[in-house]
Amino acid sequence: MRRGYVEIGKRLKSEGLPEDPFYRDWIDTYASPEFQEFSDWLIGRMNEHAAGAPAQRKEQWHRLYESSARYEYLFFDMSWKME
Repeated sequence: MRRGYVEIGKRLKSEGLPEDPFYRDWIDTYASPEFQEFSDWLIGRMNEHAAGAPAQRKEQWHRLYESSARYEYLFFDMSWKME
């Protein structure tokens, strides 16, 4: 997923917003054009920054990204299992 929360927010919004304002606001935030713009800007900045970076540095970033994605998965998995 290129922009995880943007994709999730848009999909959930297309299915209809829930009554609970907490979840509705969360979905509205991540489905908003402003958040998508911000996400695109961050991706662009990282791509610019990485353009001249050595392979070793890119590998470090990849490991950091993998680690953060794993923790994000575990966070959602924990809530799904009600742990």
